Amino acid sequence: QILTKGWHYDADALILANGSRASSVSGSDGSGYMLAESFHHRIVPVYPALTALKCKGSSFKAWAGVRTEGEISLFTDGKFCKSEHGELQLTEYGISGIPVFQLSTYAVRAVREGHKAELHINFMPELSEEELKKLLYARKKACPYKKEKELLVGLFPEKLIKILISQKQLVSAIREFPLEVQDGMSFSQAQVCSGGVDTSQVNSQTMESKLCRGLYFAGELLDIDGTCGGYNLQWAWSSGAVAGKNAAKEEKN
Repeated sequence: QILTKGWHYDADALILANGSRASSVSGSDGSGYMLAESFHHRIVPVYPALTALKCKGSSFKAWAGVRTEGEISLFTDGKFCKSEHGELQLTEYGISGIPVFQLSTYAVRAVREGHKAELHINFMPELSEEELKKLLYARKKACPYKKEKELLVGLFPEKLIKILISQKQLVSAIREFPLEVQDGMSFSQAQVCSGGVDTSQVNSQTMESKLCRGLYFAGELLDIDGTCGGYNLQWAWSSGAVAGKNAAKEEKN
């Protein structure tokens, strides 16, 4: 039975498809989690996902606005987790871009659950360490009068060059630039959330609750989140279709 301020509704089945706390544009505020809990469903802790990452440090304004290709790898408590390649956006608070979004689910959860999350950026992943050293040596040999900063002109944006040459070892800075993750952005700035209704308590074939007959779930309210590329939208449509078809079969008692 659904109770509202002005009416009540009796139903044979109910689908909870309230969405997550991500993106205020959708109008979803996370209230679906409380409804699910009222039916004794466990909620896996909910965190922002597919979002930019804030990093520890105070010098990021120097590279803010730079867009550059690169490979970014995530390490949690010193162990390799995942890497992504593509256009990176360097910001005044840390780093953004689709490769960062892909790693954010793991990085934010690690940090918020008390683990250390560190990013390593390779600004020239197409070259091995030895090839990079040969390239820099060849440039120096061709123009011995040029300073280190001038040798990087044409390889990297000017703002990034200033950051790279400020590091102790240039090759290491180019291949393994370290950033410690402080946190992700807010829920309103995240495309989706990780966490939600525990999927072990939901029938994956029908989307019906294993705890309450006639109760169904669909979309991001569940503890399912995908990478960029339309996967989260597809999950919403597919789970909604399955929940709808099975809820429609419910017969009145």
